[in-house]
Amino acid sequence: ALNKDINIVTVVATAADSVKLPVAVLGQDIVIINRAAANSLNVFGQTGDGINAGGANAAYAVAASVSVRCVATATSGATAWECQKTAR
Repeated sequence: ALNKDINIVTVVATAADSVKLPVAVLGQDIVIINRAAANSLNVFGQTGDGINAGGANAAYAVAASVSVRCVATATSGATAWECQKTAR
C-alpha cells in the first residue's frame, strides 16, 4: 500500500508485482516512480476502484523505468483515479 505523495519503487522482483493506491480523496495527487530496470509494476486502486476508467479492480501497468502521476477524480468507483505517464 502506498502511503506517501511521492513513491519510489526500486525493486520489482517479478513482472506484475503490485502496489495499491490509498483511499481516494478528491484531488489527491500521487506520484509513482518505477525505478526497476527490467520489470513492469502493476498499480491497483482500493477494492472497487478503477484507474483511467479501466474497470473496477483492474491493474494499471507501469513499465520499468517509467513514472506516473495519479490524481483522484472521485472518492470511489470505476473512475476513482486518472493516471498518466510523466516525462523523465
